[in-house]
Amino acid sequence: VEVTPTQVVVIVLVGEARIETVAGQRTLVAGSRATWPRAGGEPRVTEPGRQAEPAAGSATDRAVAVPSAGELLARAQELRGAGDRAGAIRAYRRLLALHRGSSEAHAALPALAKLELGAGRARAALGHFERYLKEGGPTAMEARRGRIEALRALGRAAQERAAIEAFLARHPDSIHAGAMRARLDELAGAR
Repeated sequence: VEVTPTQVVVIVLVGEARIETVAGQRTLVAGSRATWPRAGGEPRVTEPGRQAEPAAGSATDRAVAVPSAGELLARAQELRGAGDRAGAIRAYRRLLALHRGSSEAHAALPALAKLELGAGRARAALGHFERYLKEGGPTAMEARRGRIEALRALGRAAQERAAIEAFLARHPDSIHAGAMRARLDELAGAR
């Protein structure tokens, strides 16, 4: 939810949300955006892949432009580079919500996962790493390593051990292999 001096905006990032309007209830799906003028009235609604529908009775309302996947990825990267973790997470999540199947959204998953892990949200990070790895990509090795870190943060030792073994089987000469082997030894000693 964004509130400005002139409008209230609701953006649904995941799942769906029900809103109550003068005309009745309405369900918004992930990627949808509803904008109400602060003066009251019906919202303008933009759904993924569609142009905004004007608010009822408002001939002067203009559609709210949905930023492209490239624009959202660039913004997220800019915020991340500036050290604004919370802003970058919001921007990456918005990219995923509005352009879920795009190559930009897929490429953003490891970066978002690392930010989530750094923010103490290991479960969210694990989900992003796993989603990225399901389709693969040029940073798969780093995503596998991040997945191991997320499993460790969640205290899932058996899964972490299996993930490390799989990592070493795929990347035996990786710069991370020594640390991975040492962690396996730690896990074996903890049994």
